[in-house]
Amino acid sequence: MAEGENFSQKYFRYRGWIPLPFYLALLAPLPGRSHKWILWWAIGLGVVAIGSCFRLWAIRHIGKSARTRTEKTRPLIISGPYAIMRNPLYVANILIAGGFALCACLPWYSPLLVVLLFIHYQIVAICEEKGLHARVGWEYEAYRGKVPRWFPRSLKPAFAYPAPNTVKETLYRERSGIMGVLATIAVLAEATWFYLPR
Repeated sequence: MAEGENFSQKYFRYRGWIPLPFYLALLAPLPGRSHKWILWWAIGLGVVAIGSCFRLWAIRHIGKSARTRTEKTRPLIISGPYAIMRNPLYVANILIAGGFALCACLPWYSPLLVVLLFIHYQIVAICEEKGLHARVGWEYEAYRGKVPRWFPRSLKPAFAYPAPNTVKETLYRERSGIMGVLATIAVLAEATWFYLPR
């Protein structure tokens, strides 16, 4: 632990690694893997696509600060999806993960994975909010009072302001994330083929 770093700060710093076992479970010989792979791949890819588009929308508004490793460096973003929920990137990640589980032909594991990641991101969000409150103060309090953490009250505020980043800039900044999604889909396709009955 870095000097002066408490548990919440450390948890936030390693937030990307903590749920790794949940993802690796998709490749394990878990029971209940469905043989209806065409159905689950169609649904799973659709969910992954929705989550990925939602993530790109959030990246267009938060920009390069989405990749920061400490909550102290994250700015307060209040436009786009951040105008209707405080954690759209985390919601997008949960959707993508749920889609991955469906692609792995594990329909029973998909809701379980969603719940596990929701708990994880709930902790991450609390850690992040402490840093935002300490740095931004009353401005963050006003934002938190108007915008829910997870479930939007209305979609209208999301379209009040244009995105500060272009589509090209967004795709460039998110290139590693896009490659990660594509690589995961390829690995899951291999795993699905391996587990199919012969």
